[in-house]
Amino acid sequence: MIDLFSEDDHPLTEAEKTRAGKVQKKLEAYEEKGYSAVEMTIGVKEANLYAIVICLPFIAVFTALWFIFNKISFDVESFDLTISLLKPFLLMIATLVAIVIHELIHAFFWGIANPEHFKAIEFGIIWKMLTPYCSCMEPVTKAQYLIALLAPGFFLGVVPCVISIFTGGFYLFLFGIVMILGAGGDLQVAWKLLRFKSEKKENLCLDHPAKVGLLILEK
Repeated sequence: MIDLFSEDDHPLTEAEKTRAGKVQKKLEAYEEKGYSAVEMTIGVKEANLYAIVICLPFIAVFTALWFIFNKISFDVESFDLTISLLKPFLLMIATLVAIVIHELIHAFFWGIANPEHFKAIEFGIIWKMLTPYCSCMEPVTKAQYLIALLAPGFFLGVVPCVISIFTGGFYLFLFGIVMILGAGGDLQVAWKLLRFKSEKKENLCLDHPAKVGLLILEK
C-alpha cells in the first residue's frame, strides 16, 4: 500500500492529511474493484530546480522567434521614467494574478472531466515552498489528466508568447516566458506520464493528495 502520509518531501498540512485520508479510502475502494496503484510524483524542490531546464527549449524557440520578427529600439529623448517603471510593476502584478488563474485553469478542466465535477476540486498552498496547488479528488482518464495539466502553460504561456511575436509586445512576451517557467512542474509530470507504459487494460489518473504528481490506477 502506498504511504500517502509520508512527509519525506515536506511536512503535511492538516488539509493535506485530511485529503490523504480521503484518497486512501478511495484507493481501497478501487482495489476492491481490481485496481492497483502506482505512484508517479516528483519532489517540490526537484520540480522547482528542474523547471528551468525542462522549459529551456520552449524559451529558446520563442525568444529566437521574437527577436527574428521584432527589433528593440531605445530612444533616449522619448524615455519616460514613470512609464518605464510602471510596466515592470504591472508585469509583476499580472504574474501574481496569473498564479491564481493557473490553478483555476487546472480546476476548470479537471472539474469538467470527473463525475463529481467541481465538488472534487480542492486548493491549497505548500507554505514552506510558497507553492500553490490545485488537486482533483476523483480519477480521470490519462488524456483528461494531461489536458488539465498542460492547459495553464498553454493559455498563459504559449499563447501570450505567440501573440507577442506578431505584435511586438515585449512585456507580453516576458509574461508568457514567466508563465512557461511557472508550468515547469506540470511539464515534468506530463513527461513522466507520457513515458509511462502499462500492459493493463484500463488506466486512470488520480492526483496525489500531498505531492507534485499523481497516482495511476491500473486494472
